[in-house]
Formats: sequence, C-alpha cells, structure tokens
Amino acid sequence: IQNSSDLLGLLAFAVGSLLISALMESMHRSRARLLVEVTERRQAQAELTQARDLLETTLASIGDAVLVTDGAGFVTFLNRVAESLTGWRHEDAKGKSLSSIFTVIHEGTRQTAENLVAKILKGTGSVRIADPALLIAKDGTEKPLDGIASPVKNPQGDIIGIVLIFHRVASLKRLDEDYLRFAQDQLKLESRQRYRLLLKAPPV
Repeated sequence: IQNSSDLLGLLAFAVGSLLISALMESMHRSRARLLVEVTERRQAQAELTQARDLLETTLASIGDAVLVTDGAGFVTFLNRVAESLTGWRHEDAKGKSLSSIFTVIHEGTRQTAENLVAKILKGTGSVRIADPALLIAKDGTEKPLDGIASPVKNPQGDIIGIVLIFHRVASLKRLDEDYLRFAQDQLKLESRQRYRLLLKAPPV
C-alpha cells in the first residue's frame, strides 16, 4: 500500500510538473507573441507618423494654398499659403468647420457659394470653386481666387476627408474696369488727335 501511495505521489508530482511546464511554456509564448505584436504596432505607428510628417512637409512646400478637412468637414491642416490667404493660423483653424474659415462668394452676384462639404458628400467627385470667386478672409478682405476641392477616400471607397487646393488670381471685375479705362483713354487720345488734324487742315 505504501508503494502504491508513493507511486501515486510520484505520478501526481510528474503530472503537476508537466502542467506547470505547459503553463509556463504557454505564458512564455503569449508573452513572446505580445512582444512581437507590440513591436509591430510601434513600427507601424512610427511608419504612419513618418508618412504623415512627409505628407505635411510636402503640402507645406506646395506653392498653392492647401486646406484639408476630415470626413465631417472639420479642418485638420492648412499650409502657409492657405494661412496667408484665409488669415487663419493652422493652430486656430484646426477643428473648426470649413465654412467658418473658408467663406467664398461669387464675384458678380455676391451670393455665397454652395457648401463644398455638402456638395462633395453627395458623391459628385471633385468640385470647382465658384468662378469668379472671392474669398472672404478672416479680416474681411476679399481675395479673388480659383481652385478645386476633391474627396479623400479610404480603400473601401468611403469619404474620409476633403482637400482644397486654391490660389489667388486677378479679379475679373478689376480687369474689366482696367480695360474700360484703357478703352476710354484711347478714345480720348484719338479724339484729340482728330481735333488737332482738323485745326491744321487748310481752309476750304
């Protein structure tokens, strides 16, 4: 009986040792798998941050104004040219709705242009900014501009943001006024020349 008890004790000890070894091995594998996942996640995050920094650097160096929003139309990025035209600093504009910092009116009718966010979310694709357009800057000054707004989509085709690329142009109204002034000056000059010729003409 004592031998049987000893045998059972040894068997229980062996089974227990095997269970403990298996548990330790399982914990070791879980820890190793967790370390790999954390490492891969950190690497992916670092690559994402690097890609984002590269994108922002590229957008910041573009000669045109660049303004980016999220899928709901809230500003996430302005480059320096966009800051100069809108009068809004990136830090102040971030998180605000596009319509609150990018107000555009038609130069001729003075009517507010259609909401770009709403228009793009309808699925119309890229949208041309009202032409001829005036941007009402933060300080109230009006700046004639031209540009285009395009949707940013994820691999599934969902709109996750909007990017606006725009630049300042010459005012069509101002060009028309300059041309009219030039035409009037030319007409006056021609009239004077004809008058002088008439004065110099010999009497009939």
